[in-house]
Amino acid sequence: MVKKIIGKTAVDYVSKKTNQRVVGINLHCSYEDRNTEGVAVERLYISSRADFYPAIQMAPIGSEIEIYYNCWGRVEFVQVM
Repeated sequence: MVKKIIGKTAVDYVSKKTNQRVVGINLHCSYEDRNTEGVAVERLYISSRADFYPAIQMAPIGSEIEIYYNCWGRVEFVQVM
């Protein structure tokens, strides 16, 4: 499913649960959904450890992306169109 980046938020904090540093980016995306009147939106977390992170970080607002999920429903790969 193709989604459009409408916003980005930098993430950098220490997890209270694991006491580990969490660094990445939250993507705010819009997409068409037949069950939604208007436009649907979603927030996706992308870890800075992901191989595709630099491409996502450099993608401008308004870019279209294709998101691939793993069997646990987590983002596996994001391709900038």
